[in-house]
Formats: sequence, structure tokens, C-alpha cells
Amino acid sequence: MVAHRLRVGRPGPDAPTMTSLLERLEARGYLRRIRDPYDHRATQLRLTTSGESASEIATVLLSDLDKELAVFVAPELLRALAAVFEAARALGVPGTAADY
Repeated sequence: MVAHRLRVGRPGPDAPTMTSLLERLEARGYLRRIRDPYDHRATQLRLTTSGESASEIATVLLSDLDKELAVFVAPELLRALAAVFEAARALGVPGTAADY
């Protein structure tokens, strides 16, 4: 089972948005929230079997989408676009965090 730790101070969604997202994922059976045994202020997120499967499917679909996009868009344009998104993510632009 894979555990992911969210880092405080990292650009991404605000707390209410993250809480809502986690509640929906948990309600759909994709993850479990567990109190950290070493730090009771923290919560660990663990993907369920369904969450692992969904993650694998999403990874394949995104890889396929990348391949299809590469047919229509020049590689240098894709690299430039990726750089723009990375810069936006680094600046904390809402909606650009790749890990939520």
C-alpha cells in the first residue's frame, strides 16, 4: 500500500478544498485517512486497492494522452508548455498543483 505525505507550505489547494477532495475520495473508497502514530497532529493518506487501481489506470490514460498529443503538437512546443505550467505551479497559481 502506498502512503503519501502532504507537505505544509507547498503550493497547492487551500485547506477547505483539500478537505473536501479527501472526503470525496474517501467516500468513494479510493483512500483511507489514518492518524500518524508518531505525530498525532498529522494524518497519513493510504490508497485503498481501488485507489491503487484507479491510479494505475489514470497513469496509463495520461501516458496515452501524451502520446496522442505529441502527434499534433511539436515537441519543442510541448516542452515550452510544460515549462509554463511548472512556472505557474512554482508561483502557486491556483489549479496548477499536479498532486491533488
